[in-house]
Amino acid sequence: MRRAGLVVWEALELAAKMIRPGITTGQIDAAIEQFFHQRNAVPLFKGVPGPVPFPAVCCTSINEEVVHGIPGPRLLREGDILSLDTGCKLDGWCGDAAATYPVGQIAPDVQRLLEVTKATLDLAISL
Repeated sequence: MRRAGLVVWEALELAAKMIRPGITTGQIDAAIEQFFHQRNAVPLFKGVPGPVPFPAVCCTSINEEVVHGIPGPRLLREGDILSLDTGCKLDGWCGDAAATYPVGQIAPDVQRLLEVTKATLDLAISL
């Protein structure tokens, strides 16, 4: 489980380095999919059954969008925040994680929101 979790963390680190104004959520998804394949990990989300099987390896939500959005051609813009969720299976174990990232400079109240939610998560984990 630790190894699968590490691959997911590394995928999120890769995504964090890509996030900037002008990139699409589809480009981020493609990079994560390629990374999983390089690590011999199987993406968990792609192909999840439904009326239409889920088409991507990650879920992306921009600003106030509800979770589990589908990556695509939408461009990230300065001041957006991007929530990204992904997971993989490696050696029979699953890893899954989500994080929210600023796109360029964000408004002070949005920065405060990110700081407070991160501090809350850290506190909950420490208990």
